Amino acid sequence: MRKVLLILLTMFSCTIYAQAEWTKFEELTNSFKQDKKAILIFVYTDWCKICKMQENIVFNDTTLSKLLKEKVYLLKLNAEEKNDILFFNRKYKGATTKQYHELAEYLAQENNTLNFPSIIILNRKLLPIYKLYSFINKEDLNDILRQL
Repeated sequence: MRKVLLILLTMFSCTIYAQAEWTKFEELTNSFKQDKKAILIFVYTDWCKICKMQENIVFNDTTLSKLLKEKVYLLKLNAEEKNDILFFNRKYKGATTKQYHELAEYLAQENNTLNFPSIIILNRKLLPIYKLYSFINKEDLNDILRQL
């Protein structure tokens, strides 16, 4: 019985460790000043089933979580977030009933349309180097991160 509990506890702790470490927007500027890494922004909505798959399957992969932590600051941006966000000293207005969050529109809009999920990767100079407007699997994201 002890062995079974020990195995279950080990599996549970590995699951916790595997989860992606999300950076908060309010912490990003200070962290970036100390360590200039690329920035990956995951733009999603609560109602998007593919977004949930992206987060649960891809971002919580054990191997990929380590690489994400090493290579990028990982941020989540709910396109329907009502609160304003300060992103590198510029304020972006929250979503209203008629439009999405200003930062989501700025980063993830393509042909006047927002697609969910969207993944935007900014380099160390804060210039976009990847814009992905759909689900991306672990292997493809892994390849992109290794190129950074």
